[in-house]
Amino acid sequence: MIKPEEQFILSGARIEPFQPDIDRMNDLISKISDWNYLAILAINNGMAPLVSKKIPLLENNHLIPPEIKEQLHQAYLRTLSRNLVIYEHFRNVALALNEAGIPVIALKGIHLSETLYKDIGLRQLSDMDLLVKEEDTADCLELLKSSGYAPLAGKTRFIEQNADCHHLSPMIKNGVSVEVHTKLHKEIEAYQVKTADLWNNTERAEINGAGISVLAPNHLLIHLCLHLDKHFVSAKVQFTCYTDITNILGIYEKETDWEGLEKLCDEYNCIESFFKHIILSAKFFNAPVPDNILNKYDTACTASDENNFISCLRRERPLNKSRQNIQIMQQFDGLVSKLKYILHDTFPSRGYMMWRYGISSRYMVIFYYPYRILLGFRQFAVHILGKISAKF
Repeated sequence: MIKPEEQFILSGARIEPFQPDIDRMNDLISKISDWNYLAILAINNGMAPLVSKKIPLLENNHLIPPEIKEQLHQAYLRTLSRNLVIYEHFRNVALALNEAGIPVIALKGIHLSETLYKDIGLRQLSDMDLLVKEEDTADCLELLKSSGYAPLAGKTRFIEQNADCHHLSPMIKNGVSVEVHTKLHKEIEAYQVKTADLWNNTERAEINGAGISVLAPNHLLIHLCLHLDKHFVSAKVQFTCYTDITNILGIYEKETDWEGLEKLCDEYNCIESFFKHIILSAKFFNAPVPDNILNKYDTACTASDENNFISCLRRERPLNKSRQNIQIMQQFDGLVSKLKYILHDTFPSRGYMMWRYGISSRYMVIFYYPYRILLGFRQFAVHILGKISAKF
């Protein structure tokens, strides 16, 4: 059961709200009993800026406590401030890549904050995600290094060389991270989006004064849904992706090519994963999805998925790292290689440990390894219990 506080936040997801969204938010104000819960939830899920911008549109906004309005507004200002820094980094990187003749596609937030939201304070960014061609990877990394970006320390060389990862180790400069992708998902996933199709279906956009390629609408929607699906089971859900989907479907409702989306999803073997999040966007954010699509793919979203969505929104579920580690371990052939992965994952490099746990002294790292051992046993126990409960 969705609480009024949660309904209020979800109803504020649109950049250009429909009147029913405004009416619903107005009606909910009198039903909200815990404004602190609402503010914390909106901030933690990256939706506070969008909610803050709706408040002046509400007739009953005088019933909202002033301190809550201020908290939400401050969240908008923090997002704007942080995004301005990231956007300046992006502009410099994009111009340098263009000058070097290295093709690149801007992914997700760095693309949508300006081109879709029109206000870069409305969509929270964590880093810059860029897609480059495999043959340009070395040149791209060298350019980033020459621009002052340093690679984040990996766990170990063995894991870096043998584990299938869809992006390289993040490159960081002054606290801003760039993730360079050569593909959008791991080879072990059931769905297989063809990277060549992404490059053959791009559009040009200007972001902060730099011209760059972006994904065509159908491939953008598929990428957003599969990115969500990748984190859905582990409870590491980015609700900004749901607001992206909701607003793309809302602003471009008449232009959405549902037939083309169905064909692509069938080709990429991602129908269930894609439409699960389209249905969730329709049910919880009131995203405009045609009735024939809702009826046809309603079974792609189960009651368990809806409960999982609510748990992730409330941040009730702990991050399920066990599933991710099991998936990575499955990439290794043979018992010896699997055991070797476990050993390297449990005792990663000193640089990785200092970044992961915020350790300032290299001499303190050794005291954190026992914690990783205990964490590994806990994750294994969670995985086993999950397998047992699934059978019952």
